[in-house]
Formats: sequence, structure tokens, C-alpha cells
Amino acid sequence: ALRHWQGAQQVSLPSHPGILGESVSNVSDRRHFMRVRVDAAGTIRSAGKQASHVLTSLATAEALLDVPPQTTWPAGQRVIVQRGF
Repeated sequence: ALRHWQGAQQVSLPSHPGILGESVSNVSDRRHFMRVRVDAAGTIRSAGKQASHVLTSLATAEALLDVPPQTTWPAGQRVIVQRGF
């Protein structure tokens, strides 16, 4: 929002594809932005516990994975992550 108010034309985070190294599940009715790490081969794994009070996963995260409500993706699924936060 701040970049937009300052007149930036490009305000979205850079994104790139990767492969899930582990299954991902969002059983809730709300969209979930999962904190993840991406290795040199492009494999995406959870950065740790995803609870809002857990700061270690936020501190070690390298990207966000947008997981829609009621979604389960198996390991090996191609996904898009957002980087640069």
C-alpha cells in the first residue's frame, strides 16, 4: 500500500514457480499465505509452524505460498510463490 501511495507502478511481489517438497493443506474456509523456504533447486518447504504468534517461521521464510481455502496439494505439485517481502 505504501509503495502504491508513493506512486510506484509495480506494487506486487515478484513471483516464480517451484515444486512442493512436502504436501500442503488448508482445511479452513479462508485463504492462507504459508511462510515457506525455497532451496537452490526450487523445492518449496514450510518454514515451520504457521501460527500467527510464531515468529521464527516468519524470520526464516523466503517466500509466501498462497493456498486457497479447502485445498490440499501433494508433494511434487508445481506452485507459484511470492518473494521479496
